[in-house]
Amino acid sequence: MPATRYEILLPRRYNDGSAIEPEKLLLVRQELFERFGALTVDPHPLEGIWTQAGVTFEDVLLKYVVDVSDDTADVQAFFCQYKEVLKDRLRQFDIWIVAYPIRVVWLQRSLTRDSVAEAVPLAVDRRHSKFAKPVPAGL
Repeated sequence: MPATRYEILLPRRYNDGSAIEPEKLLLVRQELFERFGALTVDPHPLEGIWTQAGVTFEDVLLKYVVDVSDDTADVQAFFCQYKEVLKDRLRQFDIWIVAYPIRVVWLQRSLTRDSVAEAVPLAVDRRHSKFAKPVPAGL
């Protein structure tokens, strides 16, 4: 099976317009990280507009992205069940989750624990989500 990307759009507000507590969104982040070992959160809010039973809703959303190398039946079942958890927890009519195949570009050389440890201090300045220093040639 090809690698698959799951994208979850999480609302920043309940359907009644009140703000969703940040702790609930952080819990989703932690749960996905613990389950899959990696997660990307797009910090830029997205805007959505939709209609339910004749009522128009406008959303401000965060995008959470999980890439899985093997999109097994277990992974698919997890996301189906997790969608229901999120709908309940965030008091939503629906939570938008999409999945699509991706092709990941891999390094041509194998990584070892030592090579990863050497690269980590150079890779990301977490305070600004930008490269802290140029990535050395060959990485």
